[in-house]
Amino acid sequence: MDSSTTTDSTPVATEPRRIGPGCLVWTARIPAIACLVVLAASVLESVWHGPVAPGEAAVIGVVAAAGTLGFVYYGALIETEFSRARALREMPRVFVQDVLLLAVFGFLALLSQTGGHDSGGGGGGGGRSAGRRSNFASGLIDPVEFAGILGTEKVEVRAEGFDGPMGSLAGVVGMDARGRRRVRLWIHVYQERAAENRWARAIRSAQPVAGPGDAAVTSGDRFTFKRGDTVVELRLLKKEDDMPVPDLATLAASVNKRLEP
Repeated sequence: MDSSTTTDSTPVATEPRRIGPGCLVWTARIPAIACLVVLAASVLESVWHGPVAPGEAAVIGVVAAAGTLGFVYYGALIETEFSRARALREMPRVFVQDVLLLAVFGFLALLSQTGGHDSGGGGGGGGRSAGRRSNFASGLIDPVEFAGILGTEKVEVRAEGFDGPMGSLAGVVGMDARGRRRVRLWIHVYQERAAENRWARAIRSAQPVAGPGDAAVTSGDRFTFKRGDTVVELRLLKKEDDMPVPDLATLAASVNKRLEP
């Protein structure tokens, strides 16, 4: 064997595997989206007078806004390889991207949650149920009885999201024999602290009237009644011009019957 031939067994140094900025940026993007969700929820709490006190909702909103800005800046730093000057310039773009991602996630969640509905015919026809999901508000609506009161051929009841701290919401659509929408309403059910806040707001801007439950008020296209620790609000969204104005008090009485133990 040729002694001049040698084998170099020195190990070749390799660089440690680095996490790319495309992966690392999600450590900022996900918390930023979470802060945006909390910020949006605090605003809705203030607008809808949910169970969180206005002062508490304002504090939560300020903290969420600060967190959003902080994580947006952190994300911009990652994308600019921690260049502070460039990160400040990139913050608006990163913020828009986070908002768009939140909108996409919200849309996908809405698609997965909505779709459950109950429909029934008017007159002597029987009701039928279909769909994947319902909520507390939709369970208080008798489609057949609502169709008779509205004077439509049938009624579709749709659960608008899951029950939450701001209440339970259901949509009601009255349709003719051809399936054309003739009238639309919302049924919003509040309970416990959310009900107290909603009722306090309703009695300040509405007229007391005779109705179901313990007390009732009306204001334009809204009819609100209180029964125990539950407040139910019926709101007329739209109707065709040739239709009479729906009797919201009679519809509320139908809902009240299902609230009875």
